[in-house]
Amino acid sequence: MWAIDATGCFTDEGNAALFVVVDHCTGECLRKAIHFTKGRHEDKIAEATKLRHDHDSQFISHAF
Repeated sequence: MWAIDATGCFTDEGNAALFVVVDHCTGECLRKAIHFTKGRHEDKIAEATKLRHDHDSQFISHAF
């Protein structure tokens, strides 16, 4: 299971959302987490992935 949280940041191009994923087992921060753990990208590859989050507004948006 992974913990996930989001925050906003400003860039030269405007606002951006930054999502951070942490592996509960190792405590590591994962970059490109699905590709790192599955070794590839394809449709629906992450459907069984379990995420723990705090239900803030960014997690109840349709886009998420």
